[in-house]
Order: sequence, then C-alpha cells, then structure tokens
Amino acid sequence: MITFDLTSVSPMGAAYVQVLDRARAEIGEHLDDPGFGAPTAVRKAATPWRQATVALDEIHSALTSLAQRAWDIATDRDLTTQATAARITAAAAEARSQVDRLAADVRAKLTQMTDILARAAVPPRPGDTATDEARIQGVKTDLRMVLDAVPAEPAALAERIAALLERAQRDGDQHTVYVLAATRWPADYVAARYPAAVEYAERLITAHIDQVLDRTSGDELAEVRRVYRAVTGANGVNAITTVLAQLPSLIGAVSDWARSRAGAAVRW
Repeated sequence: MITFDLTSVSPMGAAYVQVLDRARAEIGEHLDDPGFGAPTAVRKAATPWRQATVALDEIHSALTSLAQRAWDIATDRDLTTQATAARITAAAAEARSQVDRLAADVRAKLTQMTDILARAAVPPRPGDTATDEARIQGVKTDLRMVLDAVPAEPAALAERIAALLERAQRDGDQHTVYVLAATRWPADYVAARYPAAVEYAERLITAHIDQVLDRTSGDELAEVRRVYRAVTGANGVNAITTVLAQLPSLIGAVSDWARSRAGAAVRW
C-alpha cells in the first residue's frame, strides 16, 4: 500500500506543514511544559494550547486520510471517470466538514489561550471596591488635566504618558498604573484629542507604554509579557490562524492531485 504525507501531495501541503511546525515549536517552547515555577497565567494558558494541539493533530490526520482515500479512489480501475470524480468530491466534502469543525475548535482554544495571557500581561486592577472606583475616576480626571496641557502632537503626548506611567510605577501608585497601562483610557483620550491621526497616535502611545512596562515590571509580569509577545507574534498564533484559513484551498489541492492521478491511471 502506498502511503502519503501532505508534503509529497502538494506544494501547498508542504508549505502548510512547514509553517505549522514552526508555529507549534514557537508556542510550544513556552507552553508545552511550562513547569511549576512558571507564572500562573502561563500555566493556565498551557491547557487550551494542549487542547489546540490535539485538534491540530486531528486536522493533519484528516488531511492525510483524505490523500490516501482519494488516491485509492483515483487508482480503482473498476470505477468510471465520472464515478471517480464523484467519489473524490464526496471524500473531499466529508473531510472539509471534519476539518472545519476542528479548525473552529483550534481557533477557540487559541483565543482562550491568548486571552489568559493578555489579561495577565498588564498590571492588575488594584481592587473592586467603591473606594477603588472613586480613585480610578479621580486618576482619570487628574490625567486629563495634565495631558490637556501637552502640545497637540502625538509624540509629545506619548512621551508625557510614558513619564507619568514610569513615575506611578516608581511611586507604587497602582491606580494610575492601572489606568495608563491596563485600560482603554489612553486610547479613548487620543481618539478625542487627535481624531485625524488616531491609529498612529495609539500605536505610538502603546509602544511607549510597552517600553515602560518592560523596564519597570516585576519578574512575573515581565515573564508573562515575554511569553505573550512570543506566542502572538508572526510565527505563533498569527501563523496558525493563517494556515487554518487556507485549509479549504489545501483540501481542493489534494482533490485536484488525486484527479490528476486518475487521469493518468491505466484502465482495463
């Protein structure tokens, strides 16, 4: 019996395997076995990641099974050309249904994983009491008064916000740190102040805030931020979601490969 893997069936299959293997290695370096000494958020994120890898393995199995099944159909000399095409199409549709379900599961687990890390990658809310809420509102009022005096230039505003955040970190002012580094308040302020350059100003401010947090965060927060950046980078979650979006085309490529073999098969 001839066996197949995706790399031998189609160039698209080879690219799929290469990108997915690289992404799994990138994320797995941090989440396959984080150990008891890892931050709590990293250990929690490892659970949906492991569940995602199980579904990814099942997708790979479904695709290789399709290649094998399509080959068997294509080389069945008892089938007419029309019957061969119909059976390959049916096999592809069955694989597509299975793969779509598994891909949705992978996306859900990756979202769960990144949400866990994202929430832990910024300073926590100091508390949920009425006093804490009053202090947070007071911080926002004070910040608005200070920032309104900054020249109407995104770069100047970003530098001022970074300076305020660094001072709050140094002073142990958790409420100000929370407002500046863990809420939408800076972005909302920018949108109101610079409506013509919102995206640029937001990116600039986010970059400045990240630089301050990277310099001033404690060991656990710094480690979570490092892991979050690694797993959500171009070679991590983004790469996996990209190849998942290409699965329908890959199934089509496998089907076309089988049909081309059928056309070349010798019939008696």
